[in-house]
Amino acid sequence: MTLRARMTAFAASAALAVAGAAPAQADPDARDIITFLAGIAAIALIANSGKGNPAPPVYHPVPQPYPNPPPLPRPHPVPPPVVYRLPAQCLVRVLTKFGWERAYDGDCLWRAGYYRALPQQCARGGRHGNHWNRVYAEYCLRQHGY
Repeated sequence: MTLRARMTAFAASAALAVAGAAPAQADPDARDIITFLAGIAAIALIANSGKGNPAPPVYHPVPQPYPNPPPLPRPHPVPPPVVYRLPAQCLVRVLTKFGWERAYDGDCLWRAGYYRALPQQCARGGRHGNHWNRVYAEYCLRQHGY
């Protein structure tokens, strides 16, 4: 109970006590005053009885949206794989020690401008026409990106 309610209850009970202790034969003016005070005390008591401690406010947190994550760094584009195109006119059938194979004639590739070093593990000795020549096996060149 709050202090205000206690004081009001004390005033009401004091007014009732005074009204009960009053002489039985009072003049009408005093009786009216006592009745008036008793009525005020009763009204105050009834008015304060419904007021209690108000319920504390309930806190409902407002959901906050998540902040946007920082953008991921963009990866560097991967260059397309290098595919070397070999001239079709240099593709010949040669007789090697493994049998007949499709291979690229070394002299033809040199004349076509392929001066860079071709993979030496693909080089074979093969007979093309009337002479032996260095040839490069087709399947081996394909495995090395040609």
